[in-house]
Amino acid sequence: MYQHKIVPLVLVILLMLASCIKRYDPEIKSKEAVKYIITGGVISGDKVQRVNISITSPLSNPKYIPVSFCAVKIIDGKGNTYTASDVWDGNYEAIIPESELVPGHTFKVDVQVPGGAHIVSDFDQIQECPEVDSVYYILKEIPTSNPYINIKGIQFYVDLDAENFSCRNFRFEATETWEYTAIFAYDIYHSVCWVTSNIRSVFTLSTKNQSENIYKLYPLHFVDNYSSQRLRYKYSLLISQFSLSEAAYDYWEKIRINNVDQGGLYENQPFQIVGNMHNLSDPAQQVLGFFGASTKRSKRIFVGEVKGLPIEYIDCRPAVWPEIPNPECIDCTRAVGGTNSKPDFWPN
Repeated sequence: MYQHKIVPLVLVILLMLASCIKRYDPEIKSKEAVKYIITGGVISGDKVQRVNISITSPLSNPKYIPVSFCAVKIIDGKGNTYTASDVWDGNYEAIIPESELVPGHTFKVDVQVPGGAHIVSDFDQIQECPEVDSVYYILKEIPTSNPYINIKGIQFYVDLDAENFSCRNFRFEATETWEYTAIFAYDIYHSVCWVTSNIRSVFTLSTKNQSENIYKLYPLHFVDNYSSQRLRYKYSLLISQFSLSEAAYDYWEKIRINNVDQGGLYENQPFQIVGNMHNLSDPAQQVLGFFGASTKRSKRIFVGEVKGLPIEYIDCRPAVWPEIPNPECIDCTRAVGGTNSKPDFWPN
């Protein structure tokens, strides 16, 4: 008798729990459904200045949606105009004389979108930037969910020495290149490849609250010895250091926080990041992105054999002969991003 009473009670509880699980589709106003995204900037140290234009995609189907056939101009504080060419896929490029790419000069972007939207940015000022001081790595072990197993690898760092410079705000970009092999390749042209990838993390640094314009051991990314071939043969890291205005630093710092420091569900929530773009045709229509001006300095390092770090990655696992291996084990160009064209900067 008791069991017959329990069963209906359990069913009622399960139905109540199920009724609490409901899909949430945020109500988005029409003006917020589609927004333009404009990024890029004027960089002293680059021969070509770039602008990217796209629109936001639905939350249910996130993807990159470029906007082509825009009329794009970069305008400096003296009134000079530099027309950017449409090089497709939402990308636009302009050439500005090096004589104009000096600290103190200001630039903005002016975009006329097909259909009538006229978008402009605020002016941003080029800041002076020191050379990259030092880029290096330190052996490190990262704990896992298993208290008896740690992931081994190398942690990269960069030092900043801007003691003789006025700029106090910086951003770093990291681009990695590594050599890898296909152990079952049928000829030499498909056995050795290289892949280049941008580290997606955002790295910002400000020394404005320090007495000295120096910073040591700024952490970049970690490369392990287990999940890929990145450290098996030779690895290269290119660090680009950008000087930023206060407005540019605030924008990139918010992006860093939004990407990294969100925490749990009830901690820091992603927030809307306001850049320096304005829709003159419809001021109520928000435009995302930031168009900045900065100076770039770069340094490349190579990593060969790392003493004290065994390489545990095994080619083509879990394939076991005579099973048919993965395609990239036969042709290295089949791996994502792989090419058998040796980079110009790669050592012999």
